[in-house]
Amino acid sequence: MKKFWIVLLSMGLLAAFSIPAFAIDVKFSGEYRVRGWYDNNPSALENKAASNAAVAAAGFYAGAAKNAGAERSASFYDQRLRIQTDFVVAEGLTLTTRFDALEKKWGGIVTPAIGGAGAVGKDSSGRSSSALGGDRYDENIEFERAYVTFKSPIGLWIVGYQQFLAFGPDVANSSSSVPGIKYVLPIGDLALIAAIEKRGESDNGINIGSWSDADQDVYDLGFVYKLGKIGDLGLMIQHAQARQGRPVAAFGLDLGSKQTFTAFDPYVRLNLGPVFIEAEGMYLDGKLDWDNDANAALVPPALGGPLKDADLEEIAAFVHARVDLAPVYFGVYAGYASGDDRNTNDIEGGLAVALKAGSDFKPCLMLFNDDYATQFAGTTGVASLGSYMNNIQFGQLYVGVKPTPKLDVKASYSYAKANERAIDNQKKDYGSEIDLTASYKIYDNLEYMVGGAYFMTGDWFKRGQAAIEIEDDYMLMHKLTLKF
Repeated sequence: MKKFWIVLLSMGLLAAFSIPAFAIDVKFSGEYRVRGWYDNNPSALENKAASNAAVAAAGFYAGAAKNAGAERSASFYDQRLRIQTDFVVAEGLTLTTRFDALEKKWGGIVTPAIGGAGAVGKDSSGRSSSALGGDRYDENIEFERAYVTFKSPIGLWIVGYQQFLAFGPDVANSSSSVPGIKYVLPIGDLALIAAIEKRGESDNGINIGSWSDADQDVYDLGFVYKLGKIGDLGLMIQHAQARQGRPVAAFGLDLGSKQTFTAFDPYVRLNLGPVFIEAEGMYLDGKLDWDNDANAALVPPALGGPLKDADLEEIAAFVHARVDLAPVYFGVYAGYASGDDRNTNDIEGGLAVALKAGSDFKPCLMLFNDDYATQFAGTTGVASLGSYMNNIQFGQLYVGVKPTPKLDVKASYSYAKANERAIDNQKKDYGSEIDLTASYKIYDNLEYMVGGAYFMTGDWFKRGQAAIEIEDDYMLMHKLTLKF
């Protein structure tokens, strides 16, 4: 028996030394940021009795609770640690993961409150490591990307949770992660792109048997062509279909629907000496169909009914020009996105919201800025306009100076108005904003930014109610960003 084990061990060692070594090259990158915020009056409302009463009566504010924030300031810090890891398994084969950790307000609750009356949530710094008192562990780590990239004889493949909305200028781009399959075929200066995105899926163990193929899929087909050293141009065609749940008879009325549309997204970017120009246009055409028109027509007005089939259409355009005369630079933005006409059954706006496209575009510190809208979500002021440029005519002038390679000071003036009203008698003026920022590189990888914004509130926020009184708002912030 002893000889048997000696022989077996010898064979195992021989096999181990015969296996070729697999070397995995691991690369880390990421970002850590800390931001401080102060907003003087996020609601953009005046705290007066008559105005508060009108606010409480306006359905757009979702009830009387909203006016509690009139003329009340908000200040806090927030942070985020983002880590991306690339496992280079072999030449042309990489596994990429990315997670965010402690993305929260400083001192904010991470651990949910459990344990009955008197239980309170806990910040991570105040949570017991032994989980005494019924504390629930929540380390606030969210893996949002995991995908494999591999080269093949017929092109490049990217499979898994990844970024899809990264095409052309930032105006239609978003850093959100979506599962899907992307294929890229490079042919000289031309790159062909095809992809399948899975935006939503309800065919799971809970809904199977009670819902009919409720999911959201997007199919992409496009190209990017490099114009040598002067720029690039491209076209992306997206066909999307979104199916809403269709309950069987045992679960109530059949109110399933299918929404399909095709979006065309061309862009061009040019570097002409000191002049940089970029432009992007979007056109959407589609259809909303209810599976059971008779049941859809029974939905009462209080719930948005009666529901009818509708055509979908939207037009959007954007242009940006910048002149760099170091150390001074200046430029202009202009943008347009059609809004939904409330007097028609058709839907003429909402492309950016439907595709979640454009949160990377932050032309102002407050107006249509995803960072600001996320931190101050739920307010009745400028944050309520959201993260995406929709139903808008927008213009901005800016000028900046870089007295040293490490310092950048920039000032801008922006104006925005709506194309369509949300309710009767509403004014279309969103308002105007003045921004001033200064950024300084303490190290090549460490930057400190301080900024201020003054928002001159437009009559859009009166919601068609003459009794509602609004006031201007201002916001101060600073940010420390480490990239590695």
